[in-house]
Amino acid sequence: MTETILFVGIGVLVLLFAVWMIVTYRSLVQNSDKVKDKWSEVLELLADRFDLVTEMQNISKDSSENTSDFSKSSKTTLKYYAKAHQKDSIVDGIRAEKLLAKKTLPEFATILDNDSKLSNTKRVQDLESRIRYSDKEFKRIRSQFNNIVLDYNRRIENIPVNLIAKVAKFEPKEIFMDDSEARNNSIHTDFE
Repeated sequence: MTETILFVGIGVLVLLFAVWMIVTYRSLVQNSDKVKDKWSEVLELLADRFDLVTEMQNISKDSSENTSDFSKSSKTTLKYYAKAHQKDSIVDGIRAEKLLAKKTLPEFATILDNDSKLSNTKRVQDLESRIRYSDKEFKRIRSQFNNIVLDYNRRIENIPVNLIAKVAKFEPKEIFMDDSEARNNSIHTDFE
């Protein structure tokens, strides 16, 4: 009788452990899928920003100002956006965003400051509005992405879940930017 109870007890424990492993594994898969889904939203916004830089290039061609610096920085920015999208690369996305914030947008703003005829066109005003909207959306989506990644990374590092994560080869994911870096590199769209 005691042997039967012992075997039943062990069986129940093994069954509970197996159920826990399955539930934990499925939870990790769901978290991983959330990261992938949010990353696709980031990539979509990076593609939109690629289009915005292309539009800036097209507008700058109408300027009477020297646009060679802007032309170089915008081409490099576009290269990084394209790499981020093609290679699924967070690093290239970060590079594109930094370059956009530190060089491309300020240089474009300088072109507009020096060419009042161009800066007052409906086309430029529409672009400025699209850039502001894109910036706000990008900050929101980037923040959501980073939160999801941080949650995922915490889950796969916590004991005992980390055992299942290691066996199933769940790897930590990279955040897009940390909060302090994101604040330091936020895009300023004040063209006035």
